[in-house]
Amino acid sequence: MIGSRSLSAPVEPRRVALDAGRHAQTAALAALWLLLTCAAGFRWLGDSRDYLDYLAYYNQIPPYLAFNNSRFEAGFHFCAWFARTHLNMEYDYFVLIVAGLSLAIKFHLFKKYLRYPLLAAVTYVAIFYPMHEYTQIRVGLALALGYLTIHCLYDRRWMAAALWFVLAYLFHTSVIVLPLGFLAARYVRGNMAVILIGIGAAVLFYISEQLRELLVQLFSSINPLLRSYVDNRTFESVSLLSINNLLLIAAMAAAVVMGWFKFSRYHALFLTLSLASIVAIAVLASSPIVANRTKEVLFVSVIFLIFRSKITLRTLPTILFIWADSVLLFYLAFREGLISL
Repeated sequence: MIGSRSLSAPVEPRRVALDAGRHAQTAALAALWLLLTCAAGFRWLGDSRDYLDYLAYYNQIPPYLAFNNSRFEAGFHFCAWFARTHLNMEYDYFVLIVAGLSLAIKFHLFKKYLRYPLLAAVTYVAIFYPMHEYTQIRVGLALALGYLTIHCLYDRRWMAAALWFVLAYLFHTSVIVLPLGFLAARYVRGNMAVILIGIGAAVLFYISEQLRELLVQLFSSINPLLRSYVDNRTFESVSLLSINNLLLIAAMAAAVVMGWFKFSRYHALFLTLSLASIVAIAVLASSPIVANRTKEVLFVSVIFLIFRSKITLRTLPTILFIWADSVLLFYLAFREGLISL
């Protein structure tokens, strides 16, 4: 006769610990999301550099919907118009929703695709949060949707990718470089990618003036600010020899030398996009605003790149260089007035 002992297999202590760790990590991400969302919406870190411009734009939105008198992209303008005129929403709460959605999408991607989502979130906050969710909120949401597009393309969810890309593009036209980078990474892999990126950068640099004018002609009707962006050469200069760019170059060089292209298709994709952020600075240096905007779009790729795999001696150099860059950029965000306490 079988005794009264339970026939079910005992739960392994290691599995219990792993589940507890995952729950704790999810809770930490949720708490960080809530804190950062409220900080952006209610300006707990002081007024951002663009706060007064965004506030004036929002408060002057007319009751009728028109796109020809808005200096922002159609998707952002429509959302701002709807919140202002139909919901009678104060600007702080509008920012709360936009920043919260932006962070929620990015944290979801970190949790789903990365081995260390909490480290990814903290590193993202140090590098990008002051510029995106706290200052240029439409860019932050556009990039969230843009990288959601990239992951849908990676998973071969073509219809979802098309939908998210259209929405991303309606919030900021600069995200157009992301699917182009995906296509490049798909057909050019391994160290050959480095060679072709280098050759392509040299060619683009040679024809950069003609390329600038072509881009203006093609997209100025969509983004009325593009002409001023391209022609504004009084904006602070950009250089590959700045400390933050040198740290990025060192990180990418370490990744290439350590064979990250061979880690997986995911690594090859985001390493290609990360390398392209360096190329953008070199090719578009004559138009500093465009160069910085393009780099910002592609630079987010490093977060997905460095936290995908287990931290080992082979991955540590790249991670340490990016962490050093994150400390520097977080400091510069305060020094340059993106945010202020």
